[in-house]
Amino acid sequence: MKTNRFILPILMLGVVASFFSCKDDNDNALEEGMGKRNSDVPQEVFYHCKITNAEELFSFAERVNKGEYNLNARLMNDIDISRRDWTPIARVLDNSSVKASERFSAAYNGVFNGNGHRIIGMKLVGETNDGAAFVGMLGPSGVVENVIFSHLDINAGVGVATICAYSQGELFACTALSGNVQGSSDVAGICAYNYGVIKRCFNQVTVRGEEVAAGICAFNKMGVVTECENSGEVVGVSNASVGGIVCVNDQLVINSMNHGKVRSGFPDTGIGGICGQNHSLVYNCLNDGEVEGGISAVGGICGKLQGVSSKAVLLNCISTGPVMPVKKEYVGAICGWSSGNCAVTDCYYGPERSQISDGLGGQPANYATMCTTIRNYLNKQVEEVGEIRVATQHGNYGVSMKPWKVVDKTIMF
Repeated sequence: MKTNRFILPILMLGVVASFFSCKDDNDNALEEGMGKRNSDVPQEVFYHCKITNAEELFSFAERVNKGEYNLNARLMNDIDISRRDWTPIARVLDNSSVKASERFSAAYNGVFNGNGHRIIGMKLVGETNDGAAFVGMLGPSGVVENVIFSHLDINAGVGVATICAYSQGELFACTALSGNVQGSSDVAGICAYNYGVIKRCFNQVTVRGEEVAAGICAFNKMGVVTECENSGEVVGVSNASVGGIVCVNDQLVINSMNHGKVRSGFPDTGIGGICGQNHSLVYNCLNDGEVEGGISAVGGICGKLQGVSSKAVLLNCISTGPVMPVKKEYVGAICGWSSGNCAVTDCYYGPERSQISDGLGGQPANYATMCTTIRNYLNKQVEEVGEIRVATQHGNYGVSMKPWKVVDKTIMF
């Protein structure tokens, strides 16, 4: 079965770094370019800095950290920065003394365009180094786009990722291509904590976390994760909750695919091919990676489904990857464990590759389910093809339904 029949294609754009002296605007270095935050709607961006080498990239980060939070930059070459440890752009302020509401006051709000180049050998090491990433804090106007990171060496504390630790802005077409990303908790291939939009990002590196780990985003707080893809192995080192795309989802995950192996020790906190724990909406996603480990709350799409303040939903998802738990209690080919106001609808699985023959694990009374095998799905005729509109605080997202059977509708989350 070809997966691109079921999920919107992922645009894998790359980018990395270079810097042609970061001059001020009055030095006639103001560059007008096109910042492609959205492939369909290009926007004009004035680039204060064109980066051509490692020295200029470090200089750019230093300027931002001294208060030039709106400085725009564009990479002009591939850049090797392996000879020096990286200090994050807009580094995260001390978690113990700074309120979350104040943390973003020193966030980066410019546009960093990788321009399709690579940043090679970024190194962030230190057990007490929290918020370790290329950008520590990205504000609501901030954008990091079109950049590729290779030969990563990240081994830090809490809130660890390749692109961004805390993001209120937009991460578009960013790639973690090779290397390792690990930390004590809240570790991800792309972003640790997302309050904004992560779109068309790709992870291929191995991600390891002691407690929380994910291929794309550790905690999707009030954000949107769309059209993302993970091929890297995601490992929960001990009693960790893990997800191929997102570990803990509180908002919206759509149109995303996981191919990487997802495994953990013996937790009951949630292991899933798409998300470890889902408290909101996971829609139109596919997992064909192996899900391994855990004693309960293990699923091909979602480990633990919890409806708390709003309904938790798994809708129009497919899992063909094997689900191989240590024990078969509260384990399902689609979802392992559920509680509260939640539903699983129009999800399909391939049990022939799994130790699990049932799509769902625990089923409370309000757990409305419509799950069946892929074989049964392929044998039924699809008569209706439509598009769903998902409205969020970040805008409306259209989701192609082909070849799913569904009527046109809007979901408010």
